Amino acid sequence: MRFDGVKKGLAEHAFLMYVVFFSLAIRLILVLRGGQFFWSDEFRYFKARYLAVQMAQGHWGDILRFIAIDVEHSFFTLVASIPAFAQYLFNSTHGMDMEFDVFATAWLPAAIVSLASVLSILLVYDICRRAGCDGLEASIAAFFMACSTTMLYNARHLLPYDCSLAIALLALRHTLGREGRLGASIACGVLACLAYLTYNGHAALVAVILALHVLNRQGPWNRLAARAAGCAIGFALPIAGLELLGRAAAGKSYLATAVEFSKTAVQGDMTEGWSLPWEYLWSAESLWVLVW
Repeated sequence: MRFDGVKKGLAEHAFLMYVVFFSLAIRLILVLRGGQFFWSDEFRYFKARYLAVQMAQGHWGDILRFIAIDVEHSFFTLVASIPAFAQYLFNSTHGMDMEFDVFATAWLPAAIVSLASVLSILLVYDICRRAGCDGLEASIAAFFMACSTTMLYNARHLLPYDCSLAIALLALRHTLGREGRLGASIACGVLACLAYLTYNGHAALVAVILALHVLNRQGPWNRLAARAAGCAIGFALPIAGLELLGRAAAGKSYLATAVEFSKTAVQGDMTEGWSLPWEYLWSAESLWVLVW
């Protein structure tokens, strides 16, 4: 019986590895086919490229000042600076100019950013296991995630959405089963804030994850209050750091600048906002939505 259990576990992990392998392969094919910088929001990657060049040249003061005034999905700029630095090194070693050849090698940072959606597939599996699912249930959940067109939609592009989702799922994964620890609540708040700072449009997702952490385990009101306080402290820490950095390095308030940026979101008809996600999912996923 014990051998059968080990055999079953190996089969489940093999299935998961097949899902991950094909997810990676599909994304790599998409990335190498090109299409980067199709969306106007992808040009925010040039902020990360700027940071990468400044890092290579050792201009740390300029880097701090730039981070202090960057409020548009600011953490994505830092995350994307890693693939941007890899692109900088690749271009430099191949005799290419980072300024003019960024489009020619856009596949390299896009391939690195695409890993975020694959990480989300693995996180769904791990979250299910931590929530009490068996290996088969968790593998099926990961398979459903991998089959999602929405999870593949931005894989070739340099956009913050999948990175933000991966960080949000990491916050959920990190705290499941640890709801009674103050450190876990603070960590959940920090990760949730970083997910929000990576893509500000995921505010509702972040709120749901924080609520799940606070309410997932029943207990007296003081324990719920302690978990909520821990999440609030953790969420405030990155923003407080950016506020202090903004005032020290640029003489500006990060929060005030962020509020001004939020007022630029004026496109669309807000009265139809409730129906848009469902229309999008039906268009992107078709009958797969019904399977979910």
